[in-house]
Amino acid sequence: MNELRETILEKILGIFVIIVMICLTIVINAEVVARYIFGNSFKWSLEVSRILFLWVVFIGAALGFFYGDYTSIDIISKRFGPKVRKLVLIILALFFVMFFALGIKYFQKSHITKFVISGIPYSVVYIFPPITGLLMLIFAIKKFFNKHE
Repeated sequence: MNELRETILEKILGIFVIIVMICLTIVINAEVVARYIFGNSFKWSLEVSRILFLWVVFIGAALGFFYGDYTSIDIISKRFGPKVRKLVLIILALFFVMFFALGIKYFQKSHITKFVISGIPYSVVYIFPPITGLLMLIFAIKKFFNKHE
């Protein structure tokens, strides 16, 4: 049952990244068309594209960890064997807990501040560090207890 949840989580995150990338592409292309064809740009497009890009970066980082795409961590853990692999995962898990905790702190403070042009609260950006930290922590725990790692 545990594998099914992680498969569903992985698919949901992958679909989310695809949807955000499509939205990012639409916003940037609409801005280019508006600027070069109509001579007028959307003032909000820069802020919205930054927000969407940050969403892709944070969730993409979690997915990269899930798939084991960080070669430097992979090289260290495969070179030194299972005991060092477990130690690396423990250190990473502690980092992810810190990332989560600091992300919550910044998220709580960020809802007051808004982007200047669009008026979107900064909390839509600062919600993703704690989400990413939590996801990476879940994936690190899964890898720690996986017998094939």
